[in-house]
Amino acid sequence: MSMFSRLRVVIRDRVHACKPYSNSSHSFWVFVFNPDFTFFKLFPCVPPPGPSGGLIYGETEVPQGTYLVTAVASCGNVWTNWTWVQVCCDSVACVNLLARTKAQCIYDAVIGIKQWLLEDQKMNPEARKAADVAIKALTDIKKHLPDQRPFNLKDALPALREAKAPADVLKMLEEDA
Repeated sequence: MSMFSRLRVVIRDRVHACKPYSNSSHSFWVFVFNPDFTFFKLFPCVPPPGPSGGLIYGETEVPQGTYLVTAVASCGNVWTNWTWVQVCCDSVACVNLLARTKAQCIYDAVIGIKQWLLEDQKMNPEARKAADVAIKALTDIKKHLPDQRPFNLKDALPALREAKAPADVLKMLEEDA
């Protein structure tokens, strides 16, 4: 029995998660990190190409363990979501990575800025003003992007209210819906 296994990666379409990535002809590099986010390995996706010609399939050998996996297009402007993977001895772990939309990236930036504002109560006024300006600018930009979500957030709001989700979370989601 080998102590190594295969990590097999497929970049998936951002809107139709069961389909291979076909939004562009981007080719991807896969990053593998240890659970503490220390770098472990980088490997390219290889042929055969995906539906739009980009390289979206990759495979590498890894020891048994737990890893965090993400990928980036070789141009650097398309990233996937992170995925937590448990790899067992002598096996193949199939990893499906969803490419992120522009709106998701903006949403993450706004959430990060809002967390910063909440956590740093002693923030200097200039930084607070810059953060508020950034949130407004990003929110305005997002209004002009196509909604590429495969679900309707408005449909989930009643269930979140019933589950007594925190008011600030509901407000943020209502603004985004």
